[in-house]
Amino acid sequence: MAVLLPLFGTCVHLQVLIRELLAETDEACEYAIYVLGLIARQEGNVTFSLELFQKALQLNPNSAENKKQLARSLFLLGKHKAALEAYTDTLSLSPNDWVGWCGVGLMVQ
Repeated sequence: MAVLLPLFGTCVHLQVLIRELLAETDEACEYAIYVLGLIARQEGNVTFSLELFQKALQLNPNSAENKKQLARSLFLLGKHKAALEAYTDTLSLSPNDWVGWCGVGLMVQ
């Protein structure tokens, strides 16, 4: 999956730097993909942020942070059952993660 989001918003310079880093690492830099996911979601591109967090999880499936952001994007897309599963997975990786517990609370409310 090529990580080529359109340049938009106030983070254009940062996105250019991240793209350069991803080109140098053959798109294997988990944190760069994670940050692009945050930027995409902040700028309103929630579907693309979901794809980016999925890619970050492929690179590091044991990351509670990646899983938590995936869950947040799923929640924003109205995929509540999948979001609940992702928040639950977050808690299995990081049992004291308060954001994970809040996410579970939102889903079972």
